[in-house]
Amino acid sequence: MAELQLSTSGKDRRKLVSPRVDLTPMVDLGFLLITFFMYTTTLAQPRVLELQMPYVAPAASKPTAIPAEAALVLLPAAGHRIVYYNGLQNIDDSLAWCSFEGDNTLRKLLQQELARVKALPSSFSKEAHKLHVLVKPDTSAAYEDIVNILDEMVIADVPYHMILRITPEEQSALKKSLSSPYGN
Repeated sequence: MAELQLSTSGKDRRKLVSPRVDLTPMVDLGFLLITFFMYTTTLAQPRVLELQMPYVAPAASKPTAIPAEAALVLLPAAGHRIVYYNGLQNIDDSLAWCSFEGDNTLRKLLQQELARVKALPSSFSKEAHKLHVLVKPDTSAAYEDIVNILDEMVIADVPYHMILRITPEEQSALKKSLSSPYGN
């Protein structure tokens, strides 16, 4: 609280007033307000990347049909490289690679594939006009690359994408492709 101290001198009987303000209650109030705002403020909410893994069906059910004309298989590997091929079975026919930087980027590849699939003749099914991307990471692929691939799927607005296990044939073709100096 405010406190006034009065001082008197011996000869002069006048009272001198020197005010003194006690700031302790104000500091207490400040800390109470800070504590209140810290408890009532919502801090940054964690962001979660939505990842939908394929449903593991019982052995008796038939697998989901993916049109081979609309399929693109991505094989992420070491060195931030992605080996890819079109279709579902022609592994050795059209292996190529791209990266996340430079002229040969994944986003450019996805845009080209989306345009290719939309330009298919109308005799193909409705699902064949939508791109289906199968991501099959190698054991040498970095987790960051998988997340970047999923981000690129969202940016390019790819309707269907899933993460699957890499087959032994794809793994051997991947090693052969990456050992080649030209990537093909």
